[in-house]
Amino acid sequence: DGPPRFGLTVTRKVGNAVIRNRIRRRLREAVRLTADGHAMDGHDYVLVGRAEALDENFSVLTAEVARVLDRVSRFGANPVHSDKRRPGRK
Repeated sequence: DGPPRFGLTVTRKVGNAVIRNRIRRRLREAVRLTADGHAMDGHDYVLVGRAEALDENFSVLTAEVARVLDRVSRFGANPVHSDKRRPGRK
């Protein structure tokens, strides 16, 4: 139990360190603003930052983070393949 925990990752494919850190900061702030009402206590969340997060309007980014957190809390992680291996893998 305890508060929800968040991990943020942005791969090197997205850009240099300055770009990756800007994306992480934007995501971290979006999580800070939305987590109280949408994230479940005692759960760990990992957000993978994409290049689009850098140019997206911040209110749209925040709404998207809230939508994803709501979806995960309702359906669980990856509801389509929760008991199977990921498609395309052997």
